[in-house]
Amino acid sequence: MSSYINFFIKRNDVYAPIGSFGRGSIIYRSFNGDYEKLKALTPDAIEAIKIDLKNDRIRCDKEINECAQKVDFIRSLNNSVDEKMQAFYDIDEQAKEIQQEMEDIEYALHFCEFLDDILNECWEDSNNLDRNNYIFYGIEVPDPMVKMNNI
Repeated sequence: MSSYINFFIKRNDVYAPIGSFGRGSIIYRSFNGDYEKLKALTPDAIEAIKIDLKNDRIRCDKEINECAQKVDFIRSLNNSVDEKMQAFYDIDEQAKEIQQEMEDIEYALHFCEFLDDILNECWEDSNNLDRNNYIFYGIEVPDPMVKMNNI
C-alpha cells in the first residue's frame, strides 16, 4: 500500500497543497511526519533536514570515490578478463545507484530551499505571520479543507 507525505501552506485558515511525496522518496524519509496529523514545519526543522541531506551527499561522494578506487584495484589484478568484466559491471551498477541517490538528495535539497523561500517571503511580506505556523505536513493526512460530518 502506498503512503504519502503531504505539504500545505496555511493562511487565514485555508490550507493550500504544495507537495505530495511517496514512501519511496527521500523527502518522505527525511521529514519524519506524523501519521494522519498535520505538524507545523519550522525554519529550524528545515535547516536540520538540509544538514542531514548534505551529510548524505558527502557520504555518496565518498562512495563514488571508493568505486573508482575499486576499479583501479581490479585493473591491477591478474584475474581473467571475464572475472574483471563482471567486477567492473558490478561496480558500475553500484555507482549508478549511488548517482541516482545523489540526484534524489539534490532534489530534496531544492525542495527544502523552496520551503525556506516560502517562509522567508511570508516573513518579509507580513511581520504578523508566524513562520512557525505557516507550512504544515503530515503522512496520509486527510484534506484539511474537507470537514467530515458524522451521518
